Amino acid sequence: MTFTTALARALDRAGVDYSVLVDGDNDLDLVVAPGSMRFVRDVLSRFGPIVQMHDYEVPSSRLFVVRLPDGPRYRRVDVACDPHGIGLYGLTPAIALAGSARGEDGVRRPDAATLLAYLTAKRARKGATPATLDELAEVACRASGEGRVLLRHLYGNAGDAVCDALARGHLQTLERALGSVADALDARRRSPSVRAARACFEIVRALRRVVRPTGLAVCLAGPDGVGKSTVTQGLLALSGGPFHTRIRLGQRRGFFRKPGELLRRPQADANRPHHRRPSNLAGSTARLLYMWLDAVVGWLPKVELPRRRATLVVLERPFDDFAIDPRRYRLSTPAAFARILARLLPRPDVVLVLTAPAAEVHRRKPELAVEELERQLEAWRATAQRRGYPLLDASGSPAETFAAALGHVDAALAQRNVDLGAARAAFDLLGSPSRAGTPHRVTKRRGSARFVIPAGAGPLGAGLYRPGRRRDALAAIAVETAHRLHLGPTILIDQETGAAPAIAAALDRPHVTLSAAAARNGRRGERALLAVHNGSALIAYAKAAAIGESNLAQELIVLERLTAAEPRTFKAPRPLGLLTWEGFELLLLEPLTLHGRANRPLGRSELSALTELASLEVVTGAPGEVPVHGDFTAWNTGAAGRGRLTVVDWEHAGAGLPLEDLFQWRLQQLVLFG
Repeated sequence: MTFTTALARALDRAGVDYSVLVDGDNDLDLVVAPGSMRFVRDVLSRFGPIVQMHDYEVPSSRLFVVRLPDGPRYRRVDVACDPHGIGLYGLTPAIALAGSARGEDGVRRPDAATLLAYLTAKRARKGATPATLDELAEVACRASGEGRVLLRHLYGNAGDAVCDALARGHLQTLERALGSVADALDARRRSPSVRAARACFEIVRALRRVVRPTGLAVCLAGPDGVGKSTVTQGLLALSGGPFHTRIRLGQRRGFFRKPGELLRRPQADANRPHHRRPSNLAGSTARLLYMWLDAVVGWLPKVELPRRRATLVVLERPFDDFAIDPRRYRLSTPAAFARILARLLPRPDVVLVLTAPAAEVHRRKPELAVEELERQLEAWRATAQRRGYPLLDASGSPAETFAAALGHVDAALAQRNVDLGAARAAFDLLGSPSRAGTPHRVTKRRGSARFVIPAGAGPLGAGLYRPGRRRDALAAIAVETAHRLHLGPTILIDQETGAAPAIAAALDRPHVTLSAAAARNGRRGERALLAVHNGSALIAYAKAAAIGESNLAQELIVLERLTAAEPRTFKAPRPLGLLTWEGFELLLLEPLTLHGRANRPLGRSELSALTELASLEVVTGAPGEVPVHGDFTAWNTGAAGRGRLTVVDWEHAGAGLPLEDLFQWRLQQLVLFG
């Protein structure tokens, strides 16, 4: 199934009135009805991270760039929504939407006449080529007399001139006719009402650009020879992605002349910057302050303004380089002074510190000794840890290094555009976004969606959260109250398009409602925990994971054996079934309630449960090994009454060494709670 067909089906499920205007290899032009942009964004976010989203022309028209997991890395989706015809193409997008019909592939497209009107307006704005002449002629042939009538109605005599030029196949005549069409479009845009509407929309669009930039400033750091120039060249050569333009700035980012030029000194050898003697303290201080002031003055026009306009600004060497490699700049000032100045500068969106073994860096660029490279690399690692810069392993091939750097760029863009991230599986399992759906409240943690729950109850009431500490309990109560008061972000989801019908059939229920807890991160693949409700009653939990990325089948076997063994000191959830749905495995479990805090010391009931587990024959192992839970923690256990323990999440159960679960308990407690 092509991307266009899959997107069309998703838009149909969402109840969006749309039409596909142009279906290119990497670009897709859509027109949608008013009020649909929110659902278009929600639908596109299911296909992959949205790495670019900005308004153009009027705020109701928007460009999306989606990072796809397969095929081309990026897919640009241009969504027009201009019912009043105040944009560059006038009323033609709205006319194309009104004249659309569903084709054999299920995709809604405009008829030949309205498509001809839209393409004529587009070519009038962007110019014609021999290829576009052939495209227009083919559409005009299909539109026949209806196309001529519509063009005459929209553009007057210019419409007839376009049809005549297309019939003769003469490019220069067509260009003159398209110029007349552009004049007709501009005449409408000069009317007072259209000018007033455009002025209001432009103000809104400018404010949105200020609040949320569409470009990105990326700074590459590391010693000479680590691969900064190679990554820079790759980023500058990137095309068809989220950026309109790309620029490169070196260490000097302002307008001032080089200090040496001011003093009329001869140009130094750029290939041997470390062979010059440092200046005295006074000269070094003056040079450092001069370079800092130059960076301050140049930031707004050279970095800040371009990053507001969908431009990728690649910077080489952050100001911290003056502290780590002072000899390169002939400095004798203390490193702390340069670090203080660096903190006073605006920070790029992404700073990547490239590292590699010192011997490998020396092999690439032998100017510096291995010992000096080791010092600089260690200093960069310390700076990255202190300032929160990501480290990038550049010891592999240039292609691998560039791919890793591009991944960080995509992640920064996706975070800016509210990427679903690890929660994408939870949303997919719940169902498609739809106008006909029910409201679901989204609870976020550190900017990422953590819980998606139908309006009403919160994470506590849905049975998806246990607080670990007192302050967590207070926060959970606040979140629960916000959910019940209908506060916070909301999304409309149609659960009939998700896993709910399959789960209801497996449980022999006519209808169920799902709530979802998203994975904290994507390191374990696509997965989520679903709470299954019948009305207000919790009837099951469903552990969901992408097929091939979990041990749910093994967990089912272990739970069936534990159910048959009937242990005295602990209780495990009874399995209710295992099913597959749309690439996911779902393990249905009895809904056991875990009492007690998710952060508590190891007690007698936990020790008794582990002792009995070691004596049961639920897994086979080598001599000396015993059955272990594999993830024995306070948040996977709880009091069950009469001194018994409830133990859940047996996915990692298997054969292991004695005391292994005790070590796991203490280790996880130290990592998360200290």
